[in-house]
Amino acid sequence: MNNIGYINLPRWRDYLQSRLIELDLRDMITFPVLGKESVDAPWRTLEQEEFYSYAKKVLHFADGKRLEKIDRQVITTDSEFAVSRLYEGKYKDTFFSGAIGSTFSFNKIVCAKHLVSKPVKMLVQNDAVISYILSRVEYGKKSLEEAIYESQWEKISDEKPFKNLHGIVSRNRFILQTAEIFGVLLPFESIYTAGINNIDSEDVKIAHELGFSIRLLGIAEKSGEKFNASVEPCLIPKAYLLAQARGGSEIIYVKTDDGLSQVYGCPGTSNDSCINGMLYDLYDLSESSCKKDLRLLDESELGEFADNFYIRFELKNITSVLSSVLRCFDEFKINLLQVNIISEPIDNNGNFTVVAVAQSTTRKHLSSLVSEVSANIKGSVVKSYFRYINRA
Repeated sequence: MNNIGYINLPRWRDYLQSRLIELDLRDMITFPVLGKESVDAPWRTLEQEEFYSYAKKVLHFADGKRLEKIDRQVITTDSEFAVSRLYEGKYKDTFFSGAIGSTFSFNKIVCAKHLVSKPVKMLVQNDAVISYILSRVEYGKKSLEEAIYESQWEKISDEKPFKNLHGIVSRNRFILQTAEIFGVLLPFESIYTAGINNIDSEDVKIAHELGFSIRLLGIAEKSGEKFNASVEPCLIPKAYLLAQARGGSEIIYVKTDDGLSQVYGCPGTSNDSCINGMLYDLYDLSESSCKKDLRLLDESELGEFADNFYIRFELKNITSVLSSVLRCFDEFKINLLQVNIISEPIDNNGNFTVVAVAQSTTRKHLSSLVSEVSANIKGSVVKSYFRYINRA
């Protein structure tokens, strides 16, 4: 292969070199590296002018640094950079299999041109760092802080996993996955995004007792002429494969318009998955990761999920305050599937925990109810609320 160069090399360049040798791809070690990189033999560098004069296609590894705009084909493992190029309209020259995570090979199957059925719904757990942390909170009985520390100790997460915890990594990969599978580009500001940074282990414990697990999911669904999308922690039944995926792994569920569904689970994103994705794109450059004209959705085409929700309250008085809360649900015309009351006070102040499951409402409407309860019902505090998925 000619006229290919590296914008940068990863921190794990020695491992990259050994893997390329094992795969009998020694020619890739001869590709030049942009001169600002400090590299040792056998890698070689070219100064910027000479590099861009030579390289018509460039390889880019995620390294946390901001990258200048590049006017040629880019194969990248950086989801944030890939997303920025899509918004710039460079989807035909952007290849991001290595940026999606380990599920990239499944994406190639469900969006293949020859398939008759089309995707209508996707649920994805695409951040192995978060799946590990939540699994340790649930099954290891750890606090969130302890689970984060373990993920760092085991070198599953970076020293500062801020973007993982706030759902930014999941959101960026989710945008790429919807672009590839559905052929649409979601308006950045329209994607409701919540991470796990404020999750209370009490919610994980209660969910477990109810037969559910809390997982950070990217959810995309075509509903008539509308497209719904969000990235958020959700309660899902423990019987679901999405909940059973081993901590530190990634998993995706796709339902098609013929009523059939597929689930694919795999180990979490790793150096090898980045290399595999990059090699796939390098040897399949006949088409970009977005195999059709990518269309930016208009705000008018976006809807909002009507779904069930889990809500946890802390009440001072189980009799009078609970009655007021239930009356508020009636006023907002939100039906309740169940109400679970913990009979003993959870602390010395005599507070009770009440968990309710609201039926088929939108987050916006539920947020209005939460504001009403917090402002006008004395002795009632809404501690948390999550999407409650009991059907796929």
